[in-house]
Amino acid sequence: MIAEIAIVVGTRPELVKMAPVIRAFERKREVNLRLIHTGQHYDDNLSGSFFRALNLPAPDINLGIGSISATTQVALMMHGLEECFTEKPPDLVLSEGDTNSVLASALACSKMRRRYGHIEAGLRCFEYHMPEEINRTIADRCADICFAPTTRAVTNLAFERIPTSRVHLTGNPIVDACQQHLETAKEESRILQTLALKPEDRYILLTVHRQENTADDQRLRNLIATLRLLSDYTIVFPVHPRTRLALMRNELWLELSSMQNVKVTEPLSYPDFLLLESGAFCVMTDSGGVQEEAFSFRVPCITLRPSTERPEGISLGLNVIADMNPELAVKAVARYEARKAGDYDSFPNPYGDGHAGERIARLCMKYLRNGKRERHVSPEGPGHVLVSVDNILRDDRVLSYLDPGGNAAISAPLSNRRDGWKAMVVN
Repeated sequence: MIAEIAIVVGTRPELVKMAPVIRAFERKREVNLRLIHTGQHYDDNLSGSFFRALNLPAPDINLGIGSISATTQVALMMHGLEECFTEKPPDLVLSEGDTNSVLASALACSKMRRRYGHIEAGLRCFEYHMPEEINRTIADRCADICFAPTTRAVTNLAFERIPTSRVHLTGNPIVDACQQHLETAKEESRILQTLALKPEDRYILLTVHRQENTADDQRLRNLIATLRLLSDYTIVFPVHPRTRLALMRNELWLELSSMQNVKVTEPLSYPDFLLLESGAFCVMTDSGGVQEEAFSFRVPCITLRPSTERPEGISLGLNVIADMNPELAVKAVARYEARKAGDYDSFPNPYGDGHAGERIARLCMKYLRNGKRERHVSPEGPGHVLVSVDNILRDDRVLSYLDPGGNAAISAPLSNRRDGWKAMVVN
C-alpha cells in the first residue's frame, strides 16, 4: 500500500531542515510525497533559490500567501491546507519548526482529524509571549508523533505530559544538511571573492530577523551600537527584508551603510551562507537554526536574544546569550578571542549525528504501518520523575522545574567540563 505523505514548508530554514527528510522519503518506494509551500517566504532570495541549492523538486502546490498580518496569514494558510487535504487526503502531514506555516498545518490537521507529525518538537525557551514559542507548543500538542532533536527536548515534552509513546529522539536534520552540503558549498560558492574576503580572514557573520528585534526601536539602536564597538572586526551582514525595512523606518540604514567594517548584502543563497558560516571567527544571530549550524562547525555563537530554546551550546561553551546588549556582545567576542583552536572539536554534537532525516522517515513508515491513531492520554503514572531546564539563573547555573510531586528542584552548574553538568537536589 502506498502511503500519502504531505510535507508543509513556508520559510527557507524549513526547507533546509526538511531537505534530508524529503530525500530519505524519496528512497522509499512505498511513499507518494506531496510538497506544499505556503508562500510565507515569497522572495526568491528567501525561498526559491533554496529549492535549487538543495536539489529539491519544485513544490507540488504553492499557496502563495505572502507577507500579511499574522492572523490573516495563518487563517489563509489553514484554508488553503484544508482544500489541499480535502482534495487529496494525506495519511500523514509533516511540518518543521515554529513558524506560522507550522501553526497552520498543525491546527488544520487537528480540525480535520488528519495525522500530524512535528519535526523539531520539544524546544522551549519558556518565554510564552514569543510567537515562535506559542507556535511550537501548540504544534506539539496537536502532533500524533513528535520528533525531538535533543534529549532536553524529550524531557520538555515529558514534563508537559506528552505521552512518551508519541515522542522520538531523532536529532535535528539541520546537522544532516550541514554535512551533506558543505563540500558542495566550498566547491561552488564564490561569496568570499564577491566580498573581497580570504579564507584565512577573521570575520563575524551577523543575522537578525526576529520580530522581537525588528519591532523594537531600542533593540535596533543597540544593534548599531554593537557594530560600532566591534569596529576592529569585519562583519558580514546579510540583511533580511524585514530588518532592512525596520532599519529604514528608524533612520538607521544610512548609519549602517556608512560603517566601513560592515559588509551589507542581500539574503544569501544556502551555499554562500554555509561557506561564510563555516569559516567565520564567530556568529552573531537571533536565529535558532544558525545556533545549531554554528555548533556543527564548532564556530562560536553569540545569541542576540534574552533566551534560547537551544541551551546545549551554552552548556558546552560555544554559545553566549548577549541579548541586544552591546557590552555583553563585546565581552563575548573577547571571550572567544581567548579560546584556543580545537578547544571544542572533541565534543559530540548535541543537535544530531547527521542521520536524523533517515530516522524520521523510518519512524513515519513504522507509525503508518501501525495504522491506529492514539488518544491523547496521560503518560506514566505517579513516581515518574521528570527534569527539565527551566531558567538560566546566571552564566554558570541553571535551575530545573520541580518534579511532578513538587518535592525538589534541580540546581546544576554550567561549565565547559567534558563530563557535562552534575545535578544536586535542593530543598
